Amino acid sequence: MASPHDSNGRAGYPKRDQCFAHKYCRLLTKSAAAQDLGPEVCWLLTVIAHQEDAAYYKRAVTFYNEQLMPLLGIGGRSRLVHARRRAVDKGWLHYEPGAKGVPGKYWTLVPEAYADMPDGPCDESDAILNQDDNSDSVPNQDGNQDGKQDGNQDGNQDGKPAPFFPSPPPNPTPKESVAQNATPANLLLMIDGWNSLRAEGLVEAAARRDPPAKAVLNGWKRLKREPELRDCFEDIPALLEAIRRATFCHRAGWFTLAKLFGKNRDGELIARKILDGGYRDDGRQRTQRPGAGQKYGAESPYADVGRM
Repeated sequence: MASPHDSNGRAGYPKRDQCFAHKYCRLLTKSAAAQDLGPEVCWLLTVIAHQEDAAYYKRAVTFYNEQLMPLLGIGGRSRLVHARRRAVDKGWLHYEPGAKGVPGKYWTLVPEAYADMPDGPCDESDAILNQDDNSDSVPNQDGNQDGKQDGNQDGNQDGKPAPFFPSPPPNPTPKESVAQNATPANLLLMIDGWNSLRAEGLVEAAARRDPPAKAVLNGWKRLKREPELRDCFEDIPALLEAIRRATFCHRAGWFTLAKLFGKNRDGELIARKILDGGYRDDGRQRTQRPGAGQKYGAESPYADVGRM
């Protein structure tokens, strides 16, 4: 659903129906948005929708990043940036960045693909909910109301309402196989965080998410065999923050996500050295080629010159 705009082309807060937030959250459920967006993005959308409700749907809701993160249970700014960007890119959120002393503006959107989705339950209940306890409709001996015989009712032969989600195809994949092939949630968190670093211009190579690269998957499997390596990835937001401070690695061609699971020439775990404060700029002139818009190489002590 496209955002309305004023005569100057600026986005304007849309007109809302009563109880929009409740309908919106039901839509998130019925569309299985969490499967596509992830739980953090859905929780962000839920919070924004109900804050719109609290404001009586009269205006956009406003937050600073530091104010919004604890409400969402997000400990790192990069995770908030990623969740917000994904919500915007998928058409579920309108966001206008703030500035110094000015909070960002938010309101929820309904993607066009789901604009006509009916509002109603999507559970597996067989109960028949009567709006009026004094209804004249009386079930017959076959369990149908109004004396209807077994047959077509809402398109089903068994007289039950049509399910929202279609039946699974014949011979579905066993649950065990699906679980074995699923990418671990923490690995996806690491990949998303890494790609946020790339969006910030700190690393050169993006990490593939669906599916992850074989080298990354192999590196993740080593966590089970190597307790010291596993310990490095226990707190992924802390590891991502340490990478931000490891300026020696920024935009270095050798520094990929797969490399983060490996060791350096001295046999040290790269992730451990980063967490311990290694790879920070020590003042030596580097030879790494300059990045876009930079006068000096990214590993130079003057790497930030030209980024201002």
